[in-house]
Amino acid sequence: MRSLLIVLLLLLCFKGQAQKFKTDLIQDDEVRMTTDPDFPDASAVILFKEVITSVTSHVEVYQRIKILNEDGLDYGTISIPYPEPYKIRGKIHNWNGTAVETIELEKEFIFEEEVIDGVEFVTLTFPKVQSGSVIELSYRSKYGTTADIDLQHDIPVKRIRVEAVNGSGAKLKLVQNPMAYVRTKRTNNDNATVIKAENLPALEYESHVYNMELYRAKLKFVFTGYVRYSGNFTWNGIVRNLYKDHGFNPHLRPNRVYQETLTELLGNEKDTLAQAKLVYDYVQSTINWNDYIGYYPDNGTRKTFKDQEGDLADINILLVSMLRSLGITAYPVVTSTKNNGLHITPSPEAFNYLIACAEINGEKHLLDAANEEASFEFLPEVLLNGWGRAVDEDRIGSTIDLTHPKTSSETLLIKASLDDDLVVSGQVDGRCTGYLAFSLNQYIEDRGEISIENLVDFDRGDVEAHDLEFDANEVAYDLTSFKYQFEMEDLVETIGQEVYISPFLFFDLQQNPFDAEERRFPIDFGFPKKLTRRVTITIPEGYKVKSVPDAVRFKMNNDRGAYYFQAQEYANTLQIVFTHEIRNSMIPTLEYPDLQEFYNRRMAVEDQRIVLIKTQ
Repeated sequence: MRSLLIVLLLLLCFKGQAQKFKTDLIQDDEVRMTTDPDFPDASAVILFKEVITSVTSHVEVYQRIKILNEDGLDYGTISIPYPEPYKIRGKIHNWNGTAVETIELEKEFIFEEEVIDGVEFVTLTFPKVQSGSVIELSYRSKYGTTADIDLQHDIPVKRIRVEAVNGSGAKLKLVQNPMAYVRTKRTNNDNATVIKAENLPALEYESHVYNMELYRAKLKFVFTGYVRYSGNFTWNGIVRNLYKDHGFNPHLRPNRVYQETLTELLGNEKDTLAQAKLVYDYVQSTINWNDYIGYYPDNGTRKTFKDQEGDLADINILLVSMLRSLGITAYPVVTSTKNNGLHITPSPEAFNYLIACAEINGEKHLLDAANEEASFEFLPEVLLNGWGRAVDEDRIGSTIDLTHPKTSSETLLIKASLDDDLVVSGQVDGRCTGYLAFSLNQYIEDRGEISIENLVDFDRGDVEAHDLEFDANEVAYDLTSFKYQFEMEDLVETIGQEVYISPFLFFDLQQNPFDAEERRFPIDFGFPKKLTRRVTITIPEGYKVKSVPDAVRFKMNNDRGAYYFQAQEYANTLQIVFTHEIRNSMIPTLEYPDLQEFYNRRMAVEDQRIVLIKTQ
């Protein structure tokens, strides 16, 4: 398995002889063009782009960009995505009213950017860019010959041509991103592949997408085997090779190095689930992760335990080993993070993460003891991505579902009252679990302070909050509680003898986040969640309830989401309960109209008011 990874690295670095590079001539009508007929709203377009990559040798790029109006002037600055480019040539073409004027790109406009891991990247700033300019650029790089090749950009692409030549000893398949397929023309000839496409729209941002790059149309090199061997990789074959690897399998076995620690840790605890939780908490709190992500261990069980440090695979394999020593059925699972995407073609690159699975009392517990944004009950959110594969002799390659974690919740208990001046004041007691607790803790940790602005998720300038108390549970990081006081003057509206007040106080939905008519990409809520609000409003003397909104309950198709609201009068108080629940974190694009209607109905409910009337 390690040899497969080495081959992939070598493919990025080998040098070779460059091929002849082809360019198109600039046409006068391209420079004189003021709008594009296919993309009339575009501020700039890529007229033509060509990428020629010779695996193990070099990559060569030529592109021509048309600036259509002032909004597109920023595209006169270009960052080259390949490290250490050379033979950089650039021109800018402008129309002076009678002819095309061409300006060569000088070295003074080529800037070396920050070095990342010892590698230099380059940014170009073209001079005299104006509406109507055509920018022409070409360059080469010895690196990145098997890097992804973007077909889709942030501006439309009129024409693109990609040519890939594979002279290496590895089988490489050039495939499209399965999450963003576009129509192309493909030709194969011996070890060369040519792909062409026309009129590709810009990649446009949409909310509730984990990473827009996952939906960018691109070409990916997939390592499917070696030329000298017949056949290609299979999912089971990849996992079986990993399991049999001498640098992997031996570390799964129980080891005497931690037995004394394990005995002291467990004491008289006999319950299997409780034992597993103690071991998990010990590994997560004691063994430091060096931030290296992957599925192959570098140090092994003994060294990781003794040094109390290791990479992600080291730590989770140590967890498997310790659980096995207790007689618990445990094994590694290889997975792919959301940023690594979902892969259709079997390849070692399809996986980039390793977790542990423990089977206790007929239930699978998926565990990551390396990442602090995980607990015994919850994997890191970045792993909620399709499926994983078991790395175990009895379960080689069996799929492990990663898309149905436990529901995370936020419950708010709100006690409010109206004074004689109809100012609303009160107290909020909140409790978050699961990923909602993780994200709240991380949000505050990133900002270095606990403040009401960091804690309370609302955008209402007329709310004054104070006396904040925050408790991030150090034992259970997936449980957080908080408390604060509030006042709000403009929450109540008076018309004659009647007073109108929102039963939702300042927790109502201000705007439908899904008001766009169309949706291109699936909606990703991250994880199942349930928001519960329990409100008690004390009615002041001299007022009585005239009306409250009717109770409602509705849900989305396929039970993907649900909403509930009820308001009742008890003596001199109003008791209100409302819940908003997303049960499936990923909503397909085809179900966007149903999701939109679900939120429209919620907006309609939360626009209603309780009516009080003066009695004296």
